[in-house]
Amino acid sequence: MKRRHRLGAIIIVGVITLSMVGLPVFSYFYGGGTPQATPSAANTYDPAQEFADLKSRAQALTEAAKSNPDNLELQTQLGNTYYDLGTAAFDLAPADAKGYLEQAIAAYQAALKGKKDISITVDMATAAFYAGNNELAESGFQAALSENPNFYPALVNYGRFLYDAKKDYATAMRVWQQALNNSPSDQNKQMLQSLIAAAQGELQASLNGK
Repeated sequence: MKRRHRLGAIIIVGVITLSMVGLPVFSYFYGGGTPQATPSAANTYDPAQEFADLKSRAQALTEAAKSNPDNLELQTQLGNTYYDLGTAAFDLAPADAKGYLEQAIAAYQAALKGKKDISITVDMATAAFYAGNNELAESGFQAALSENPNFYPALVNYGRFLYDAKKDYATAMRVWQQALNNSPSDQNKQMLQSLIAAAQGELQASLNGK
């Protein structure tokens, strides 16, 4: 599981591999934190230490938000931090993952009450997807795509939701094809082609099984 970095308004892509499925999930964040240095021989990446650091950051942001609940940037940072905690917890503390993700959702919803932001809507929907709240996830993805039908992060993550949670391989293929038509990089095009091929395989297998 690789950490997703947030850097200004630039899309930073992080890949999470869910062991139960084996396909990459891509999450997108805008604004907020500071990217971490790439691990090296002298600076070995330590998931447990990063998890502990995230917990400390979440606690500090929670206290800050209590005294300044209308600070939308603070709520967004809180959501991002709990999202990172939740996704990291799948490996390090599985019993806590859903709770962290639910806290991320609550923070994102608090931020969205103060401003309409398609990026935060997608982050909330993706957190809901990971937390197993399919109704909220679907409504969030659809709201984002209603605002901008070609918003790349929404298309990629909604396709994954359709693939994993709904087993709707045909619609997932259509959504990912639309994302492919709007892909900003060759690397992402290759990733989307792989996802579409996987959905085609699942669809064909389901049809053959009937």
